[in-house]
Amino acid sequence: MSYQNTSIKQIVTDIEHNKAYLPAIQRRFVWPRWKIEKLFDSIMRNYPIGSFLFWTLKKEKANDYVFYEFLKNYDERHPFNKRKNGSFLYEEIIGVLDGQQRLSSIYLGLQGTHAVKLKNYKRKSDHAYPETKLYLNLLHLPYMEDASGELVFNREFNFEFRFLTESEAKQTLNSDGEPVFWFLVGDIVRWSDDPDIDD
Repeated sequence: MSYQNTSIKQIVTDIEHNKAYLPAIQRRFVWPRWKIEKLFDSIMRNYPIGSFLFWTLKKEKANDYVFYEFLKNYDERHPFNKRKNGSFLYEEIIGVLDGQQRLSSIYLGLQGTHAVKLKNYKRKSDHAYPETKLYLNLLHLPYMEDASGELVFNREFNFEFRFLTESEAKQTLNSDGEPVFWFLVGDIVRWSDDPDIDD
């Protein structure tokens, strides 16, 4: 067993390309939207989000175990992971032994969609489960100018992450009449590495 660093982008890529799986011992995904939004706030604040326990094994050995795929689009009506069928395509695969809720949340926030029932809608109505994606309000960032004019982090405020439909994300005012500008969080995955942006 060894410790190693990996980037969020790398593990999201591994999930996207079906290289990372969930062993059958894992429970199903249960985090609500607000918890996913808070996780992204913690990431933006550079707070530790805990370590992950990965199990790397050869595909021949992996065939002896039962694995499930990560949820790529969450729907409250069908919240279960699909069982991995067929052969593994990579020489090695990654089994996630600890951290499934966080990794599923990160994937859903960056690449997936999230659908839960709206209040006052009938359960059988398709309109009751709108597909949403994670957005960040760029006009509500927790920064302020100090006395010298430098931009500093204001820890009293959170980053405003919200799961929104495409039409909700086009709104320019919130319910309080304040201006908003919603940035689709998943767009950052397309950016190449840039030390200036990283800083």
